[in-house]
Amino acid sequence: MVDVGDRAPEFTVPLAHGDGEVGEFTLSDRLDEAPLVLAFFPAAFSGTCTNEMTEFQDRLAAFEAAGATVYGISTDTPWALDEFRAKHDLAFGLLSDYNREVIEAYDSVVDFDSMG
Repeated sequence: MVDVGDRAPEFTVPLAHGDGEVGEFTLSDRLDEAPLVLAFFPAAFSGTCTNEMTEFQDRLAAFEAAGATVYGISTDTPWALDEFRAKHDLAFGLLSDYNREVIEAYDSVVDFDSMG
């Protein structure tokens, strides 16, 4: 798990930023947007994750007032994330970690089998 004071693991992933456009997000290139909030969520269009991401949208002004930039990150493809973003009017970028490299680097893997 990443702790306060740890150096954040570097990564580059596709960025769904609206209108069907897929860009690229590299953490070190975005540090001027700091503080950055990476909101990990398992799956676009699932009930819990939809609630989570719309809650971030509802509170986006508070993050912006604190100078923070929010990004959601999941294992969905960037095109699915773009649709999810459009359907729920999300005004922040969504990052596609379809290879699960970022989730593993940040130790954010959820073991659903152990939850049963």
